[in-house]
Amino acid sequence: MRLKRTLITSALLLLFILIIAACCPVPVPRESMRWPGCEFMIIDEYGQPLADCELTLYFWSYPYHKLEEELILHSNADGEIIVSEATFGETVMPLMMHGVPEYHWSYYVYKEGYVTVAGGINYADEDDVIPVEITMRAGESRRFDRFYDFKIHIITMPRSDDGRTDGPVEIEVMSEETVEEPIETDE
Repeated sequence: MRLKRTLITSALLLLFILIIAACCPVPVPRESMRWPGCEFMIIDEYGQPLADCELTLYFWSYPYHKLEEELILHSNADGEIIVSEATFGETVMPLMMHGVPEYHWSYYVYKEGYVTVAGGINYADEDDVIPVEITMRAGESRRFDRFYDFKIHIITMPRSDDGRTDGPVEIEVMSEETVEEPIETDE
């Protein structure tokens, strides 16, 4: 009887220790990507390079769509923008809920007289330089003053089967005439 009680007590104590250890924050250092190496090529609908396009690149984390950093660059005469790879060290808590942030990179390209184009960068391998070709067509432009105004477009971008964005998409400019009236209900 005494052996049985000792075994039960030991098993409960071990279970208690495992539960406490599973919920305990254990800091783990890691190296994370701040900016993946990218080569943007911006052309018009006729294949000609577009100079002086403004690229706004967002580095944000999930959960909570928290903006970590914003980078604004301009294309050269050949329509190119090169982003150098940059990493940073951080400490994460893998045993805690939301203890390991997931990082994403989104961008939009603005040039007066051209339809604004937005997209996401899918980082695959730290040795790769990601080529991103963006075609802009003539039309109405839209600039975003804040990341949180742009965020809704990130969430609603077309996705492939693996959940990643399917490349650059045009951002429609909403005018007051295109905003729908609220639906009335019969109550």
